[in-house]
Amino acid sequence: MSILRTGNLVLAFLLELGLLAIFGYRGATFHVTSMWKILLGIGLPILLAMVWGKFLAPASSTRLTEPWLAELKIVLFSLGTFLLCSTGQKSLSLWFGVAWISNLIFLYI
Repeated sequence: MSILRTGNLVLAFLLELGLLAIFGYRGATFHVTSMWKILLGIGLPILLAMVWGKFLAPASSTRLTEPWLAELKIVLFSLGTFLLCSTGQKSLSLWFGVAWISNLIFLYI
C-alpha cells in the first residue's frame, strides 16, 4: 500500500472522528434547555456511530455497496459541514468540507 493511500485512509479516519465531534458539538449548542443539550450532545454522536457501524463499517455484515456507500457518506459529511456552519464556524466548516470532498475523491481514484 502506498504512502499516499495510507495517508488518505488515516485522514478518512480522522474526518470520521471529526464528524462525531461535530454532531456532539452541534447537539450541545442547540438553543434548548440544558437537559436537551446534554441529550442531544450525547445522542447525536451515538446515533451517527450506530448508522456508521451498521451501513458503512468495513466489517459490517450489512455494509452498503457502491454507489449507496458513497452516497451515504456524502449525505452524512454534508450534514456535518452544514451543522458546523450553523454553529457560526463558517471558516472551519469550509475547511472540513474541502477536506472530506478531497478525501472522498482520492478514495475512489
